[in-house]
Amino acid sequence: MGSLIMKINKNLAKLFFALVGLGALIWFLVRVIPKPSRATYPCQRAAFPIASGFIIYLLSLASSSFAFLKLKKHWKAGDNWAALIFLIIIIISGFFVLQSDKPYIYANYQSVPQDPNQPIGEGKGIFPGRVVWVRDSTAVNQQYTNQTSTYWWNDVNSNQTAINNMVSKAIKTITGKESDLEAWDAIFRYYNITHGRGDVGYSAGEKIVIKLNLNTGASGNSYTRPDDRTIDTSPQVVYAVLDQLINIADVSQVDIGFGDPGRNVDNIFWDKFHQIFPNVKYWGNANGRTPIEPSNSKIFFTSDGKLQHFYPSVILMRHT
Repeated sequence: MGSLIMKINKNLAKLFFALVGLGALIWFLVRVIPKPSRATYPCQRAAFPIASGFIIYLLSLASSSFAFLKLKKHWKAGDNWAALIFLIIIIISGFFVLQSDKPYIYANYQSVPQDPNQPIGEGKGIFPGRVVWVRDSTAVNQQYTNQTSTYWWNDVNSNQTAINNMVSKAIKTITGKESDLEAWDAIFRYYNITHGRGDVGYSAGEKIVIKLNLNTGASGNSYTRPDDRTIDTSPQVVYAVLDQLINIADVSQVDIGFGDPGRNVDNIFWDKFHQIFPNVKYWGNANGRTPIEPSNSKIFFTSDGKLQHFYPSVILMRHT
């Protein structure tokens, strides 16, 4: 029984290798032939060794089969030297064929040389190039598992106080300030200085837009995710930022908008925020949301000017 299972697993591994190899080959050809420069893309650099390994496997298998037929023919004819040559071909080809019994795909994938990161451009910020990473293991429920009765976005699975402290620490560290208020003032002043507005802080009435990634959020006419285990931006993190802007930086709620112009701010955020921050602009088309509409003209364009498109008005804060 054990040998039978091992044989089945071995055959499944070969089938898996063939399917993945064929897929990698098709993907590489479809993407690279129309535009050869794509061969340098990370995905193609990963696909190429798998595809080449698959091709080598097929060629070796074909060579072994052909050489075996020739070996039989020359052996029967008494042509020993020719038979010996084809025997050597069989041994060499067989070696490559047998590599499919090993984790050939992974070995090839890991053999792809990875160049070290090369910073591009010039570091920006109050401390140019500074990146802040804040970690607190108590911020989320470490024992959480996906369940129908409780999801990742429920408050019970997050420690809002810990997350608030993390955001506070992040803005103070990125600016080098001792208090949240000083940190926000430094952020606003840096922005105004670099945009030709002078060394001034935030002025009442200026708009702030928070662009989220809600790729798995509800769309269309659906605004509630009753059975969603996929992860988007954490509502608790967004809440901490809103709390900072409104209660620390003294930004009026009506001057803040957030969401994803391709999605709707659904009830995961709405139910948590709206009673506390009722005047913030929540993007979407459901009750109480700020409609997502295109700009009056095409103001989004590529560097070569070949593509021009409308821009979501909510990002431009052209709503009331």
